Order: sequence, then structure tokens, then C-alpha cells
Amino acid sequence: MRGDLPALDARLNALSAEFDIPSEEGTDRNAKLCQQLSGIDPHSTREGSKSDKAARTSTSQGSTTRAHDLEPQSSSSPSPGKPPQRRIFQAHYSVLLPLIIPVAVFGQTAVLLCILLFGTPISSLIVFLFCLGGVLISAMIAARYEADAARRLGQPENRTQLTADLVLFRNIISEANHLLQQAEKRTAEAVHARATVEARFKVQKRHVRRLEMALDDMEQPVVVTDVNGHALYQNESARSLYKQISQKLAREIQEQTGLIDILEGMKPLLQETLTRRVASDRRTADIPCLTTTYRIHAHTLKENENTLLGAALVLQDIGREVQDRSRHAEFVSSVCHEFKTPMSSIKAYAELLRDGEIDEAEEQQKILVFIDEQVDRLSRLVDNMLNLARIESGVIRVQRKDVEINRLLKSALDVVTPQAAAKSQTVESLLSDLYIPAHVDEDLFSQAVVNLLSNAVKYTPAGGKISLKSRLEEDRVLIEVRDTGMGIPAASLPRLFERFYRVPENMKAAAGTGLGLALVKYIISSIHDGSISVSSKQGEGSCFTISIPAGHRIRKTHRVNDHVLLDN
Repeated sequence: MRGDLPALDARLNALSAEFDIPSEEGTDRNAKLCQQLSGIDPHSTREGSKSDKAARTSTSQGSTTRAHDLEPQSSSSPSPGKPPQRRIFQAHYSVLLPLIIPVAVFGQTAVLLCILLFGTPISSLIVFLFCLGGVLISAMIAARYEADAARRLGQPENRTQLTADLVLFRNIISEANHLLQQAEKRTAEAVHARATVEARFKVQKRHVRRLEMALDDMEQPVVVTDVNGHALYQNESARSLYKQISQKLAREIQEQTGLIDILEGMKPLLQETLTRRVASDRRTADIPCLTTTYRIHAHTLKENENTLLGAALVLQDIGREVQDRSRHAEFVSSVCHEFKTPMSSIKAYAELLRDGEIDEAEEQQKILVFIDEQVDRLSRLVDNMLNLARIESGVIRVQRKDVEINRLLKSALDVVTPQAAAKSQTVESLLSDLYIPAHVDEDLFSQAVVNLLSNAVKYTPAGGKISLKSRLEEDRVLIEVRDTGMGIPAASLPRLFERFYRVPENMKAAAGTGLGLALVKYIISSIHDGSISVSSKQGEGSCFTISIPAGHRIRKTHRVNDHVLLDN
């Protein structure tokens, strides 16, 4: 429809130019077009036949050469009871009759011939009569409409009515063009507005997606709620925690409830935060959850000072912190016990010697040896605590130098052999016959090996066996401390080298501070660029393996036929 209107408008402009009508707007132009076509005012087009005749006479006298080329106008008014559309149809139909009638006659003749040749005489006669009647009727209709067509084709057209219809149609086209232009303008504005809204929506969507990605990357679970405390968003950590709790509880939980209803104490904290939002925007609570503890930070979300949007809950896993506090308390208790036990023994034996209750020299010598051992025990405890303090503060003096590792290992065996002999334990030396070079701090490395051997003696029952083995493997020095003691449960192996950690199953077997293995790991890994590992089976014993780089830093060594040689 929109594409046809300009074509019609262009046709009207061409028609106006054909009759020398200036290009003007509105009714004046249409009126002039009517005057050129009919010689009368278009507003009087529906008057009687006398006005039409007078207008035609006036037009024929004053028309230009181009107007004479037009067909003369009809002098008769439209027939009453016959609309223009029907008259036009009859005229066109009358013109087509001369073409249609021969075709019909030829068809009837063909049918008649077929029946005469292949049918009975009676049927042929009947068909012949029908065909003859059809031809006569067709001839009568043709004669009537041919006469009417000849009469109508000889009469001039009623241009007055056509001109009026043309003017009216042009006005309709102009108004339709105007309305369509306005519609197109508003459509363009709507499309632009929609594109703007969609662009803003995409920007906001990308912004929200970035925020969600940032929240999902957080290790802490985050829950966002509305003003009624209903969860609107949970990040990936919160969803993962929800699944873990659901599996632990082994029961179905409504997913829409989320962590707020699962964690006891979380909902009261949220309600208090939303209710007392004027007093404080942040609250904290520690909530135990299965095997750990969460510290929940509740924050209010406000559009302004008076409009509350909801709250954000951030869960912080403080299980390690709680465990550290507990271990620290156990450490203090163990240290007090470690100090109190030998000091009590030393004081008791010192009082015996002071009071002269023991006169025999042999007994006095045993007491003095015992006091000396307890002093050494206290000294090692103090050394461990001092070393731990240095580790935590990052201040420790390291003096590494080139040594032969087997010499240090033999010295470590000499330290623990008396302790093993007191429990009837066998100490086996499986040190390599090769010269094993290493660049280590003698004191710290010896302390690490002594700690491992002391633990082996401590947690191995009487009559057990302890072995120390060394070997050179490629460019690494491997040292193994093996015992036939109580063993370590598999669940405790990952945490064995943590500070203050003690194996719960072995705590009753011997006293300790939980610092020895942590100190060993630091000395081996951080100071000597090595590693330490453990393999154990409960009830069968344990094996600790130390691995450090081989070779001297100053004096170079090389290996020939399983012999390590020193360069001069």
C-alpha cells in the first residue's frame, strides 16, 4: 500500500502537467484539474444533466488544442438503477462477446459431430436440438450486447464524474501520505528508543555478569537477601557449601531456603541486622557447621539513608583459626607439663642429695645422670621454642658449608642411642660407604635428624627397632629414618607437619609439644631446598624420608664407578 501511493501521486502530477495545471497544494489544484477535464466546478459534479451539458458546451468552445484531443463527454446522464461499475462491466463484456461466441459455437459443433458419429439417432437428435437452441440464444445475446457496446463506444465518457473521483482520490492519497509519514517518524523514534533501551540493558546485564563472576571467584560464601530475608543470590562457594551440607545431613532440603535456614544462628543474625539497621550496618557471629566454624559478617544494603534494599551475608571459614587457638592452648599446657615434669624430678633428686639421704656413690651418680638428662630435655624444649619463634619472626641465622653427610648422621645416632638402649630398642646404622657431599647448616640439619630419631624412639615400644639409612641417588641425598613403632593413621598424615598438631591416637603414648616435625619440615624445605615425606601403617611403624641436593658448593665432586671423588 505504501509503495502504491507515490506511484498514484506521480500519475496525478503527470495528468496535471498534461492539462497545464500549476503545481499547487490543496483544493485549488484539484479544482483546476476538474475544470480542465470537465469545464465545471468539481463541487457541482452531481447536478442534473442540464448542468453537465452546459459545462460540456463551454468546455468545447474554450478548450485548447490538447483538450480537443480528448474524447467528447457524454450528453446523457447515467441510467437510473445501473451503477457505473455495472455499466463499465457490461461494456467490456460486450466487447468480449464476438470472441467468446465463435469458440462456443465451435465447441458445440465438435460435441454434435462426436455424438452423430458414435451415438444413437434419438440421442443425436436431442443433442442437436439443444445445440441449435444454444446457438440461437448466443446469437440473441450477442446481437443485444454488440448493439449496446457499439452505442456505448460511440458515446463520449462522463468526465465530470471521473474528475470528481480523481480529486477525491488525490485528497485521500495526500492525507494517507501525511499519516504514513507521521507513522514512519514515530516508528523510527520508537525503534531508536528501543535500541537505546536494549543497549542500556545489555550494558547493565554485562555489569551484573561481571559482578556475579567476581562474587563467584570469591572463596568466601556470599548470600544476598531482600528486605524480608529471602535469599536472592548465592555465589558459587555458597552453592557448593549448600550441597556439602545437604550431603552431610543426608536428607532433602528445599533449595530455595539456601544456607539461611540450614545454618543455625544465621537467620537470627539476619533478622537482627534488618530490624536494627539504624544502630549498626554490620554484625558478626561465629556459627559452628559440621566440621568447621564460620564467622558470618552481615551488612545492610541501602539505596539511601532511609531506604533499605536488603542484606549481604559473607561467610568466613575460621575453622583453622579455631583449631590454632585450641592447639595453642594445648601447646601452652604441654609446655607447662614438659617444664614441670623434669623440674619436679630435678627438685626431688636435688632435695635427696641435699638432705644426705643417699650416701652411696653409685646411687648419687645415677641421680646426677638423671638430672643431667632432664636438663638436656629442658634445653631441647627451649631450643625448639626459640627456633619456632625465629621461624615465625623470619629471623634465623643460617651458616651452610660443605660437609660429608654421613659424619652428621653418625653424630645424630650417638645422641639417641642411650635413649633407645633405655627402652631395650635396637638402633641400626645403614649409612652408605660412599662419600656423600652436601652443603648444609650442621647445627640445624643435625637438629632435624635428631628430632626424627627422638620421635622414633619415643613412639616405638620397648624391644622395637630403629634404623638410619643414607644413599646417593642421582644428584640427591636420601636419608631414611625407619621404626617399628605405633604407626600413624592415614587421616593424620596430611596434617602431620603442622605446628602444634599431635596425632590423637598417639598422644597418650608420649608427651610432646607438636613442634618437632614442624621444625624439621621448615629446616629441610626452607633452609636446605629439600623435601620430607612420610609413609606409615598403623601398628607396623613409620618411615620418614629426607631428600636434599647433593654436592659441595666450593669443592666440586664427581662420581666414577660408584666412588665419589673430591677435586683438588
